[in-house]
Amino acid sequence: MKIPFGLRRLSLGMALAAAGLQAQAQVNISEIHYDNSGADTGEAIEIAGPLGTDVTGWSLVLYNGSSSSGKPYKTHTFSGALASSADCDGEGYAVAEIAGIQNGSPDGIALVDAAGVLVSFISYEGAFVGVTGPADGVMSTDIGVAETSGTPAGFSLSRTGSSWSGPAESHFGTCANPVAEEPAPLMKIHQVQGAGDSVTLSTPVQIEGIVVGDYQRSDQLRAFFVQEEDADADADPATSEGIYVYCGNRCDVDVSVGDLVRVTGTPKEYYGMSQLNVGRSSDVELVSTAQALPTPVEMTLPVPVSATNLDDAQAEIDAYYEAREGMLVRWTKPLSVVAHFNLGRYGTMQLADERLYQFTHLQPPSAEGFEAHQIATAARTLMLDDGSGMQNPEPTPYPMPGLSGDNYLRAGDTLANLTGPLHYSFSNWTVQPVPEQFSYDFVASNPRTEAPQPWRDSLTVASFNLLNYFTTLDLGPDVCGPDANMGCRGADNTDELARQQAKLVAALCEMDADIVGLIELENPNLGSVGETPLDTLVNAVNAACGGYASVHTGTLGTDAATVGIMYKPSSAMLEGAHAVLDTPDYVDPMNTGRGKHRPMLAQTFRDLRTGKVFTLAMAHLKAKSSSCGEGDDDVARGQGTCNGTRTAAVEVALDWLKGRPTGTVSPHLLVMGDLNAYRYEDPIMAFMREGILDLSRRFGNEAYSYTYDGQLGYLDHALGSRSIQPFVRRVHYWHINADELPLFDYNGEYKPDNYLVSLYGDHAYRASDHDPVIVELYFRGRFPPGHDPRTEKGKAGKR
Repeated sequence: MKIPFGLRRLSLGMALAAAGLQAQAQVNISEIHYDNSGADTGEAIEIAGPLGTDVTGWSLVLYNGSSSSGKPYKTHTFSGALASSADCDGEGYAVAEIAGIQNGSPDGIALVDAAGVLVSFISYEGAFVGVTGPADGVMSTDIGVAETSGTPAGFSLSRTGSSWSGPAESHFGTCANPVAEEPAPLMKIHQVQGAGDSVTLSTPVQIEGIVVGDYQRSDQLRAFFVQEEDADADADPATSEGIYVYCGNRCDVDVSVGDLVRVTGTPKEYYGMSQLNVGRSSDVELVSTAQALPTPVEMTLPVPVSATNLDDAQAEIDAYYEAREGMLVRWTKPLSVVAHFNLGRYGTMQLADERLYQFTHLQPPSAEGFEAHQIATAARTLMLDDGSGMQNPEPTPYPMPGLSGDNYLRAGDTLANLTGPLHYSFSNWTVQPVPEQFSYDFVASNPRTEAPQPWRDSLTVASFNLLNYFTTLDLGPDVCGPDANMGCRGADNTDELARQQAKLVAALCEMDADIVGLIELENPNLGSVGETPLDTLVNAVNAACGGYASVHTGTLGTDAATVGIMYKPSSAMLEGAHAVLDTPDYVDPMNTGRGKHRPMLAQTFRDLRTGKVFTLAMAHLKAKSSSCGEGDDDVARGQGTCNGTRTAAVEVALDWLKGRPTGTVSPHLLVMGDLNAYRYEDPIMAFMREGILDLSRRFGNEAYSYTYDGQLGYLDHALGSRSIQPFVRRVHYWHINADELPLFDYNGEYKPDNYLVSLYGDHAYRASDHDPVIVELYFRGRFPPGHDPRTEKGKAGKR
């Protein structure tokens, strides 16, 4: 017998209702919120089922039963598995946040599985028959409860067993009455840390201690440090009493330094740092406030190391710090700033027990010596951070309360009694600051100085690396170099060029040298006419302080940068024409097919005070920044890359200089420039063997012109023939660049826009990255009566 259509629909609805009761043991709709007082907020529908059930592809289809259509108006599709934020006796949940759920009378929700089969079709505020969609022709089951325009926000309707109730406080994503958790065991921090180099526990624990560093904000580390009270510390020196607590977005309890807190978290080793990961805001409990801080662990540098192998030594250093990680530590002796390159970008700087020097600045190259040097350097350094995860922080944190044009620091400045929690971050042992409790006042132990004042009647010859003074802007296209096919290397816009030029002019005018060799100067295009970059710079200097001319060479070599010479015609005159060494055996001595060095430029001068004649040769050799290949690089012995290329070029230059290429008969010779080799390296030794000696050596190990990786040395040399040495009164390195923060340079990158006004100054400091070297020549006899520069400094005076 055929069943009438109306009865068929009613029978199917009854069958689904019965099936729905059976499905409740599996996956079904469990919580609804669709209406509240004021504007509807937090509208959502939850489904529930066995924890871990994959509901990918399941969907909710919303029906509008209050109109004559009874049709679907919105669909939400699930992905992933059912989960719970609490122990709900094996039940898991998935929540669909759906804005605009209908609150007419009635409306319905169909739950459909991944195969497209209708699981249940419920409604609120009445029942109706669905039209089209998965519930087509199906009578809905009214849940019997409803929300109204007076329902408080945060309430919902929920199912328990086969019945619905509410409105009541919602609990989307979990059950109304979760199973009470067993509390995590309360442990001492040294028990969590253990004596090894990483935590071994992996289940939640509770710790209790004093907050010794607070960095919870979203612009900070979103974490804090906790340390055991002194009375609860153990006697084992291998176990740390402090730990890093990472709360991420769950830092709702605002702790402060000095608070006694109880923290529940899961121990984890994260990139070498032991930490507790907080899972919920309730896992941080404030016990009391304004407690005495634990006694800081007293530290000194260097860290004691016995190993002679670098890897083993680093392991010793790590173990030493590991036993103190997370704890409040204090360095009992002043520390020196040795590197601050990342202070503006990341708020960090490197400190050491004293200033550090490059290995080959102090001794000849050797594999054993270089490894010992690396070990000593690692044992002597640590980082100071700013407690922030922000890039380009504003203001720059140090010196506190913030960097300014008047409140600044330089490499070589010192900090006494450094105190803070010990952190391991980005492969560095680091101290985080606690300004609420401790001072971070740097002492200007290495203040800025004015330009050296020469002796009366001296002729001064300087070498100055300009850090890529290009009048052609670096706008992207490769239009620089002799063939206009190389990238430009200097200022990116006219404002940067104006700032760069102003600082260089200030430095050159204050230096006031009679002759200046220039390095990293833009090499003009072949065939170009009009003003060259050297002309532009000399004209700018003359507009400010007057009196200079240039050696006109035109294009030199094939690189985008070259060397040049400017001089005062009132002090010295050109003696004959200049000479250029640009042969392939010099610029590409290893025959690689690509030039490595800039040409050497030689010019003979006559001192107008005495008539003495000498030759200045300017050089700029290949840098250590990229490899030249096996047999050429000498990294293992401390000379860096391309050592063979530099040394071979020097041998060629020596032969050329012996022939007196400018045609002079005078044996007096100065070789200056950026040789990209420290004083004990092979290229410098090659000069020394031929009697062209390092004029800076008389000033001991303290002379420097450049800093790299926190270590000093001079790449910018003043070498002289034996015949000229009796006339050398003094050699100066004017420290206007190597010790200065990059934030004071002309560049606009990686600094707040207002720093270009508040920090920038038209002064010499940070005009470049290399310090100029200045040689004083006194040709009126070997030295002035009564003043022997070999035994005393004498009294300087202006000319």
